[in-house]
Amino acid sequence: MMRYLITLIVLISVGFSGISAIPVNETVMNFRISFDSINDTNMVAKFWSDEGKIFNEPLPENATTPTNEIIKAAGIVSGNVSDSSDRWGGCIILVLKNPENTSVLEKNIIENRTEQYIRVFDRTIDGHKALLLKTADYPSDPLMEFEAMYWLDEVNGEATKLVFVVSGWPEKEAERLLDTIHVEEMA
Repeated sequence: MMRYLITLIVLISVGFSGISAIPVNETVMNFRISFDSINDTNMVAKFWSDEGKIFNEPLPENATTPTNEIIKAAGIVSGNVSDSSDRWGGCIILVLKNPENTSVLEKNIIENRTEQYIRVFDRTIDGHKALLLKTADYPSDPLMEFEAMYWLDEVNGEATKLVFVVSGWPEKEAERLLDTIHVEEMA
């Protein structure tokens, strides 16, 4: 009887170990960000800026149009930084000074990519219409990155709050991130 009980416990633990995920649920500035991280996460980092900079570096020029500026940024990254490939994923919210034409900004972001391989997909993320980009140096690159973008406050094709969801995780974990991401602006 004891042998069967031990076998059952081992089978259950093996069955669940491959599908577990680490829930991330943090408040950064006035945004609540939650998602499922990879099951071997050993780091969760929050970051923010009120000056259009992250880690004292200016945000990329292709992130905004020349007539607009980022006034606030908030985000969370998580993953396994001791792994040789530094597997990470997370979410960044960029708040623009003025409403932006969402289609124009999305087009600029896609056209300013430098990767050799890029695929763009329409998708729904966190209840919002979104774009998903898969980028790499070649189509079967095992280090393919996932990047998705959607707007928290889009009205009539204009918005000020852009959400980027980024992942360097394998496809299964990246898809789980995209399926579980939730961003909420708090008053």
